[in-house]
Amino acid sequence: MPIASPKRPEIARGNLNLLHLSLLGLILLAAKPCRLLAETKEKEAKSFAENKAKANQGDRDSQYAIALAYYNGTVVTKDEVAASTWMRKSAEAGLAQAQYDYGYFLQQGIGQSPDLKLAVFWYKKAAEQGHGSAMNNLGNCYGKGLGVPISQTQSFVWFRLGAEKGLPIAQLNTGIMYAQGCGIEKDPEEAFKWYEKAALSGLAQGQYALADCLENGLGTKKDQVTAVVWFRKAAEQGLAAAQFKLGTRLLTGDGVRKDETEAVTWFDKSAAQGNSDAMTNLGFCYDNGLGRTKDEKRALAWYKQAAEKGSAVAQNNLAVCYQNGTGVPVDPNLALALYHKSAEQGYAPAQMNLGRCHDTGFGVKVDPEEAFKWYKKAADAGHTESLYNLAVCFRNGRGVARDDKEAVRLYRLSAARGFPQALSNLGSCYLKGNGVEQNETEAFAYFTLAAETREIARTILASLTARLSAEQIAAGRKRANEIQQEIDANKGK
Repeated sequence: MPIASPKRPEIARGNLNLLHLSLLGLILLAAKPCRLLAETKEKEAKSFAENKAKANQGDRDSQYAIALAYYNGTVVTKDEVAASTWMRKSAEAGLAQAQYDYGYFLQQGIGQSPDLKLAVFWYKKAAEQGHGSAMNNLGNCYGKGLGVPISQTQSFVWFRLGAEKGLPIAQLNTGIMYAQGCGIEKDPEEAFKWYEKAALSGLAQGQYALADCLENGLGTKKDQVTAVVWFRKAAEQGLAAAQFKLGTRLLTGDGVRKDETEAVTWFDKSAAQGNSDAMTNLGFCYDNGLGRTKDEKRALAWYKQAAEKGSAVAQNNLAVCYQNGTGVPVDPNLALALYHKSAEQGYAPAQMNLGRCHDTGFGVKVDPEEAFKWYKKAADAGHTESLYNLAVCFRNGRGVARDDKEAVRLYRLSAARGFPQALSNLGSCYLKGNGVEQNETEAFAYFTLAAETREIARTILASLTARLSAEQIAAGRKRANEIQQEIDANKGK
C-alpha cells in the first residue's frame, strides 16, 4: 500500500473566480467620457475662437467645448489647468456632463490636486440630473470610502440607479453587489440578471461574469457550452482572464471541441497581458507537447515567470521540475522551497508533494509526522490522492496511531472519486476484514473497478472470480456499477 504522489505538473484552472474576488478589486470606475478621449479634428481654430467668445459670456456648452480643447490639445496646446478651470465654470453653470467630468478631474488630480470630497460633491450634482456614469462613480466612492465614509448600502443604491439608466459598468457592479450580498441581501439570480444586461451591452467584464455564472451554476443552471460562448466573446475583446478561461476549456475539451493549438494561442494572448495562470498553462503545454512541440526549456521559463508572479500552481510545477530534473538539474533545496511557497498558499497538490518529500526523505530527513501534517492539510481540502495517502498513514500507523476504521473511511472518500489505488486498497480491506466487516462481494466490486488500471487488482479479481459463486459474482458486478455511478457523479467536484 504505497503512498501515492503524482510528481507531475498541474494545469491552472483559475482559482480567482470573478465572483469571489474582493469588492475592492472588482468595483469599476466609469471610464473617462468618450467625449474627453475623442480627437475632434473638426474643431478648427475659427470654431475655437467662436466658442471662446461664447464661453467668456457664460455659455456653459461653449465652456465645456473649450475645456475639451485644452484637455485634448487638439486646437490649442494641451493645458490641464485651463481645462479644469473651464470645466469647473461649465459645471457651475449646471451642465451635467461637465459636473461629472469635473468630478473626475478632481478625483484623478487633473489640473489641480486631488480632492475626493469635492469630487463626490460634483458627482452628486451630475447624478441628481440623471447622469449614469456619475451614479456609478458615486457607488465606487461609497464602496471604497473615497471622499465619504464607507457605506455599502449607499454604494449599492447608486450602482443600482446607474444600472437602471442602462450603464453597463453600473450593471456589472450591481450584479457584483447582489452576488456578494454587499449593501443588499445576497441574490444570485438577481446578480445573474444584471450580469446578463452588462454582457448583452457588450461589456467584456460583464460577459466574463455571465460566463462564470453559467460555468458554476450561480443564479442559473450550469451550462458549460454557453459559458464558453461568453468566455469567447470577452476573450475576443482582449480580456486576459477570459482568454485564459477559453484557452483552458479548449485544452480540456470542456464545453467545446478540444483544440490544443487554439488553446495555446489564447494562453499566449493572456500571458502577454501578465496573466500568471495563462503563463502556467503555457508551461504545461510545452512540458507535455500540447498544441506546441514539447520543449522543456520553454516550459521551465514559463513556470518560472508565473511562479515569480506568485502562482501557486506554477510554483508547484516548477518544484516538480527541480525534483525530477526536467529541463534543469535536480535541486532538492529549490524544489522544497517552491513546494513550501505553493503549499503555504493552500495549493493541495503542493501540500501533498511536500508531504511526500518528508515521507521519503527527498531533500530532508524522513519525518512521518511532518508528512502526515501536510497530507492532512491537502486531504482536508478534499484532494483525492491526499485522502488516499492519509488513509495509508492510518493503515500503517505512520506519523499517527494506527486506525484501520479511519483508514477505511478515507479510502472510501478517495475511492468515491475513482482513485485506482484507493479502490484496490478498499477491496483489500473488505477481503481481509481490516477496519470493516469482511465482505467478499464488496471486495469483488472494488477490485473490478481497480482492475482497469491496477495489475494487482486484476490478479486478485481473477482469484475471486475462480472461487466465488455465480450469485456472489453477479451481486459484486451490480455493486461495482453502483460505485461507478457514484464516481461519475463526483467528477468535476
